Amino acid sequence: ATVCLERAVTAVKGGYGLTVSPAEVTVTYGDLEGLRNAMATLAALRTEGGFTCADIEDAPAYPYRSALLDLARGYVEMSVIREYIIRMARLKYNYVHLPLMDAESYAMESAVVPNPIGCRQHTREAFRELVAFARNLAIEIIPEVEFPTHATVFETVRLLRLLLKTNLTNSAD
Repeated sequence: ATVCLERAVTAVKGGYGLTVSPAEVTVTYGDLEGLRNAMATLAALRTEGGFTCADIEDAPAYPYRSALLDLARGYVEMSVIREYIIRMARLKYNYVHLPLMDAESYAMESAVVPNPIGCRQHTREAFRELVAFARNLAIEIIPEVEFPTHATVFETVRLLRLLLKTNLTNSAD
């Protein structure tokens, strides 16, 4: 089947049209999210011999369709995070919440506060690449850093620095 992509104005962000016949697949979309949603629907119409014929006009019922992946409670490999985002795209989600800090750890390295307890962290560059990866799938990453409840790790660092400074000063005497 020939595939024809047509960019057009759609009434709703993420909306699309999809016409599937034995000879041709036509996708009408207004934005990247609409194209992604059309491709997710087309994948669902795939059969062993091609595609199920259909004529679909669709748009998200809700503008905010999100999921949460808690990175603060334990280290999650970047490949697992990417696979999670791919699955979200197939299900037509458009936001992912990523909690980055808990009382005991934080998932992303910090230039301001070093890793005080040796927990595994992702680099800032890895997160920049993840944001670009998600954006290409029409998913926006919402990082979550909760204060003051989960900020005890920062207080621990401050106290450790104070303690080390005091011990170094006292041991010089």
